[in-house]
Amino acid sequence: MEMKTIRVAAGFAGALFALGGTAVTARAGTTVNSLDRTFITTVGHGNTAEIQSSRLALKKSSNKKVRGIAEMLIQQHGQAQQALLQLGPKVHVAVPTTPDPSQKAMYRKLSRLSGAAFDKAYMKGQVGAHYQTLALFKKEMASGNDTLVHSYAQRYITDIQNHTQMIAAVASNLGLTVASANGAVYGTNGKPGFPGKSMSGTGHSSSAAMPPAASPGATKGTGSSGSGM
Repeated sequence: MEMKTIRVAAGFAGALFALGGTAVTARAGTTVNSLDRTFITTVGHGNTAEIQSSRLALKKSSNKKVRGIAEMLIQQHGQAQQALLQLGPKVHVAVPTTPDPSQKAMYRKLSRLSGAAFDKAYMKGQVGAHYQTLALFKKEMASGNDTLVHSYAQRYITDIQNHTQMIAAVASNLGLTVASANGAVYGTNGKPGFPGKSMSGTGHSSSAAMPPAASPGATKGTGSSGSGM
């Protein structure tokens, strides 16, 4: 009887999730495919990178719009990371809690900048990172296999779309020219438009193809954030 009790206790302890001692029930079988695993790993790195680089932005930037983007990303990517940490044990996939090496390198680069140079580098990184993140979420929803991972992507893709649109607008106000998620080009006035077409009908579509990243000299994001630590 004593041995049975120990086994039951050990099994329960193994189901406890580290953060806050929250119990997480792992499914007996998992249906994750390679894309699901890549999605979880990439998003975990990206969420952490977004949070860390945005905290740096709050220390270095005095631009109200840049600081507003940073505050939004810290809050919303923090919530998304907590949800991902809850998801990981259920599908037996480890969730990263640190940025990847390229994101760490970009963080070090940002740390050496200040003023307007920092603002532009930070926002260019966010533009590229969010285009890639949006593409990853769409790919997971189209080709992912596990229902729980798919549900996570479906839950947060609207946030990513909103982030992408707001980041593009702020980047354009800093003098950068960027393409929006539906192909609209943001000029230096911060307003979207299509070259040779009317300014009307420029709403963002979740099913639109991904455009090129920021121009000129856009920083390509890696995973969810190319500008993270």
